[in-house]
Amino acid sequence: MLAVMSRALSIRASAKINLALRVFPPRADGFHPIDSLTATIGLFDELRIERRPDDLLHLTCDDPTLPTDGRNLVLRAAGALRAALRDNAGSRPAPAPLAAVGFNIHLTKRIPAGAGLGGGSSDAAATLRAANSLLGNPLSNRQLQTVAAALGSDVALFLHRAVSRIRGRGEIVTPVRDDWPAWIALILPPLHCATPAVYRAFDELPPPPERPSIESVISAIENPDALMTLLFNDLERAASQVCPPLGALAAQIQDATGAALCMSGSGAAYFRVFGTERPAREFAERVTRAAAVRCDVVPAAPPEPAAE
Repeated sequence: MLAVMSRALSIRASAKINLALRVFPPRADGFHPIDSLTATIGLFDELRIERRPDDLLHLTCDDPTLPTDGRNLVLRAAGALRAALRDNAGSRPAPAPLAAVGFNIHLTKRIPAGAGLGGGSSDAAATLRAANSLLGNPLSNRQLQTVAAALGSDVALFLHRAVSRIRGRGEIVTPVRDDWPAWIALILPPLHCATPAVYRAFDELPPPPERPSIESVISAIENPDALMTLLFNDLERAASQVCPPLGALAAQIQDATGAALCMSGSGAAYFRVFGTERPAREFAERVTRAAAVRCDVVPAAPPEPAAE
């Protein structure tokens, strides 16, 4: 019988940035293989998950623009976890705690959608971790990874901490380090980049130029100034083509500050890495003066999951 550790749990879901993102031509199944170095950061959503006495899954969210039905990865993650538990049970009658695996979930949204920060995938991974914990951790980490990989390309990434390398569709995750004492100035324009459109534009552009190796990026991670000269994102040209104001904004900020930026994922967020908090905040002030755009300063290491 599975032990239920608690009736409710609150957990944080960290955003990520792509320190390096190499994109290859699409495979036969239409997916683009990638090779990327990622880091989770201290911008996060929060989820409160509570066991129900029945088999229903119910999601609420403080952002009225987000769907709260089966289109939301949070509900799909809860349903996938339940299906995995019952698959493991096989033909045997489910134990009492699995007879009804329903949850009430409330999502407090802080990670902007369409920013290339992986908010939806992180929310799904946090749901898997929290729901599994509420049930007494019946699934191993490896089993959770399998469920996460089936949900979406980046979901498995968020079952790891700090800095990771992801390959394939993003489901092949290699942890690089458990912490990274850096600070991130995160530029969050009020623009949205649709990932499918960015990849379509990428396919129509000439191949990206030769890039630094991922290994060289990893080796420079302790030196933010050297690191910034190595960072790259193969999707940046495509994102600027899909959303021309995005490229114009990045150019405006770089001209005004004299500092290089890197885009995360398929956009629209940009960032710059610093070794300490003070220069990150000074840079953020220069950005907001130059472009009147939101610029958050957050630590590179993710916050500890909050539980109650």
